[in-house]
Amino acid sequence: MPFYGRTGGGAPLLFDVECGDRLSIGCFAPDGVDAAALGWGTVAEHPATASVWGDDDPVWRVEAGGPGEPKGRALAEMLVATARAAGVSEPAGLIVGGEAEYVDGYDVRYYGLGLPTG
Repeated sequence: MPFYGRTGGGAPLLFDVECGDRLSIGCFAPDGVDAAALGWGTVAEHPATASVWGDDDPVWRVEAGGPGEPKGRALAEMLVATARAAGVSEPAGLIVGGEAEYVDGYDVRYYGLGLPTG
C-alpha cells in the first residue's frame, strides 16, 4: 500500500507498506530528510526487504517482523516523524494509494476526475 504526502511541492510517494508473511515498510525520504536519524535502515540492515523491493529502491526501509512481532507504536511514531520532516502538515496530507500508485519502479499519477482519499 503506497502512501503519498501532500507537501508544498506536490504529493510525492513517501512510504510503501508491504505485508505478506512479514511487515516491510519502504521510505522514499525527500532530500534534506535524515531518514537514518528517524530510525530507517538500508537493505544491508534489513536484508529480508531485498525480496520485496530489490537492493536499491527504496533506499530507506525497515523489516518489522512477522505476525505478533511488529512494534506498532514505534512504527507509527517513525512514520509520523518522517511525514512531518517531509513537510506533511496534517493527517489529511497523507494520501493512501487512491490518487497515484507505485507500479514496477514507476510513480504513476492518474489525472482526470477523482476524489481525494486523504
